[in-house]
Amino acid sequence: MSVEWPDGIHQPFDRIISGYTFHEFTDKQKLAILKRLVAEHLAEDGVVFIADISFSTQASFRAGFQRFANQWDETEFYWCAETMIPQMEALDLIVHYTQTSDCAGIYKIQRS
Repeated sequence: MSVEWPDGIHQPFDRIISGYTFHEFTDKQKLAILKRLVAEHLAEDGVVFIADISFSTQASFRAGFQRFANQWDETEFYWCAETMIPQMEALDLIVHYTQTSDCAGIYKIQRS
């Protein structure tokens, strides 16, 4: 993303927490934002927590699409842990994922 962030955000944070925001971005944008957050704003031993609409596997993603078809927003980009975790790990991130409901999960992300 090319948007400049406010001056006060240019410091290391021990914790960065996001709730139900990242599904507004494509997977490619999610990765770019995470890369920037970790590199520029996360303290050395810090943690990023992301709670969002998410499915643990591609199969559960498809099942969720069928179950919530009349509520599924085609303009949003819901998470699939099975496909996103390897991409985050390719950025040298350590990722732990917890499915918290049928359609929500929490990602705990740290530097490797």
